[in-house]
Amino acid sequence: MLEARILQAQGYTQLQIAEELGVTDRTVRTYLKARPCARKKPVRPSKLDPFKAFLEQQLEKNPSYNGELLYGRIVEAMWLLRSLCPAPLATKGCPRQACAESLAVGLKGMS
Repeated sequence: MLEARILQAQGYTQLQIAEELGVTDRTVRTYLKARPCARKKPVRPSKLDPFKAFLEQQLEKNPSYNGELLYGRIVEAMWLLRSLCPAPLATKGCPRQACAESLAVGLKGMS
């Protein structure tokens, strides 16, 4: 409990903290003994993961490329890919990852 730690830092005793928070002194002691731990955020894949190889290749070729230019190239390639693969990206015949991988391979030829 963060409030208990704040009050302790301000010099309150455990009994004073308990009265302030409306809990028992044993509860305050338990809160103060426990190590504070931050919640871990789940690690999620980035939307750019499928394009990582292409982006690295482009940046190696010209380090001055900015995000807007790289985004434009990805959009162009996605448009090209959609014209070649008319099925929606989420269907079983053309899963998003497979399309992105084929896009990365196709983009190497564009650069």
